[in-house]
Amino acid sequence: MSDELAARWNSLKFDQELATRISLPIFLENDCSAAAIAELQFGLGRQVKNFLYVFIGTFVGGGVVLRGNLESGVHGNSGALASMPVSPSTLDSAPPLTGPFDVLANRASIYVLRRHLNARGFPINNISELPGVLPQAQQAVDEWIDDCAQALTFGIFSATGVLDFEAIVLDGNLPREIVAQLVEQLRAMVANLTPTGVYLPEILTGTLGVDARAIGGAILPFYANFSPDTTVMLTNQASADQRS
Repeated sequence: MSDELAARWNSLKFDQELATRISLPIFLENDCSAAAIAELQFGLGRQVKNFLYVFIGTFVGGGVVLRGNLESGVHGNSGALASMPVSPSTLDSAPPLTGPFDVLANRASIYVLRRHLNARGFPINNISELPGVLPQAQQAVDEWIDDCAQALTFGIFSATGVLDFEAIVLDGNLPREIVAQLVEQLRAMVANLTPTGVYLPEILTGTLGVDARAIGGAILPFYANFSPDTTVMLTNQASADQRS
């Protein structure tokens, strides 16, 4: 993508452009935050009310759920995990590090998995082609899983050090067996590397898979208008308790 085209995309206000063409209300949300809403409403959110949602797509993103509500943050960037600092990759297919640290997107993403598979002689162009090269490519996939899980482990420790999550929910645009392997490896690494005094969150597998982002986008109007705001309810209750 040229710098000129990238600048045009960065300056495009899609919701404003769409508003000139339709008369319906428009709801705009980050795709992985929308996926977190879907998991909150239709998946593990029925049992877990405070979790960091992580979605492995072309890059990596997420969403922060506290007290049963998606927390978007002041600038709408809560759960934007891609730029989180992590240690350098252990994969020999990774390019040389150009700074003092790497970022999570360069280790936990389908882009990195595809690059590693290509370097190992499996020239896939889309993740949908992955089942066609298995089990021959399983060793290369396992190498990526180890590297990805290690990076996610550092990211989880950073996140739980700021917000006391009860769980980490991991999902992705990957075959379900690959997601299951990644979750299993992540659990083992987190349990093995957890620093003293750090609470160990439960590592859970998301329930909606590749459809999570689309489902979350589809229900945004319902979530925005009808979902109970438990934060407000708790604030009102606290005020009532003080008065009594």
